[in-house]
Amino acid sequence: MQFGTHTYTTNGGIFVSRSVCSTPIETATEAILSRLDSQRGGLLQSSYEYPGRYKRWGIGFVNPPLELATRDRSFTFTAHNNRGMMLLPYLAERLLQNAHLKDVILQDHQITGAVELAKQTFCEEERSRRSCSRRVER
Repeated sequence: MQFGTHTYTTNGGIFVSRSVCSTPIETATEAILSRLDSQRGGLLQSSYEYPGRYKRWGIGFVNPPLELATRDRSFTFTAHNNRGMMLLPYLAERLLQNAHLKDVILQDHQITGAVELAKQTFCEEERSRRSCSRRVER
């Protein structure tokens, strides 16, 4: 059962179209699992249930537009289809504005870069209390 298609344009000018549909839980994962043998994607699922606190859930996707791979402080965004190619210039522009990143390069179907080494170290208890140079307002 399809609940509807939603379209909008982000503040950055990217047109988004998505649809929402209901899928019976008994068969929902089979369609994704069969595609994961030959296509990129993922399936995350929890079967744990506790009344009033936890519910069973699952989320899956196939053919993502972008892949993010990291190693140490280096990162690579790779576009795997036309949707990903359309997102790369916008993403590169935003990454270049981040003062904590260096060597950000958009080339062909990839963006590569690295995270700057922190000038100061923090113990685990203080790590989450670090001040951010820029706050995101929602």
